[in-house]
Amino acid sequence: MATPSFGQNCEVIKDVTIFKFCDSISFEWDPNTEQDIAGYRVYRSSMEGGWVSYSTDPNTPNFVEATAHPIVTLTVNNVPPGLWFWTATAFDTAGNESGFSNHVVSYHIGYVGSPGEIISTPSN
Repeated sequence: MATPSFGQNCEVIKDVTIFKFCDSISFEWDPNTEQDIAGYRVYRSSMEGGWVSYSTDPNTPNFVEATAHPIVTLTVNNVPPGLWFWTATAFDTAGNESGFSNHVVSYHIGYVGSPGEIISTPSN
């Protein structure tokens, strides 16, 4: 999964960046080249590696949204405050699902000032 982009005039600085308010995050990934690809699923967890796939449990709280192939972008709105780990999978027309992609991390805190204003970034 590629580095995400944030809504509300936010931008990724490096690793985890803390923003006063960002309620959306956008992802883009390379398309799967298999002939029977049906789409992609994006997952969110409050802990690294804490994902349960939709194909294993359709009621998993980690599942965020799916896109149909060939769409390889997704914007998730109304991201709750917190530290979030994000990953994606591909699934085919038979319902088989790939393993999880590499993950990306975002940290969102509630509104405490000007939208998009950066209040803290990781130290070098």
